[in-house]
Amino acid sequence: MKILLDQNISYRLVNKLSSIFSEVQHVKSCNLLDVKDLTIWNYAKTHSYSVVTFDSDFYDFSLLYGHPPKVIWIRTFDQTSTNIEKLLTNFQLSIQQFLQEDDENSCLEILDQH
Repeated sequence: MKILLDQNISYRLVNKLSSIFSEVQHVKSCNLLDVKDLTIWNYAKTHSYSVVTFDSDFYDFSLLYGHPPKVIWIRTFDQTSTNIEKLLTNFQLSIQQFLQEDDENSCLEILDQH
């Protein structure tokens, strides 16, 4: 599973998440910092990534354009790197099923239950 972390998520999570996702990149390592969200969307589509973001724009793109790429939309008030790592780890199975088996939906919302 290839996931691309949006710029609003710490690039430091790449190493921490690489054990549960086969390929993790951050927009920073793809020279996509401070570009328009649609540019990131098109990059993810071209390179077979799913986008992990806090940004509702990607949800909107998924409604407009469908998938690929798929979107993992993290909706939480506590956006620390530690919390995001825990959320993605705790939702690993749901994320894997969404990315590998769900052909109908283009966005998976992850809600913090706090």
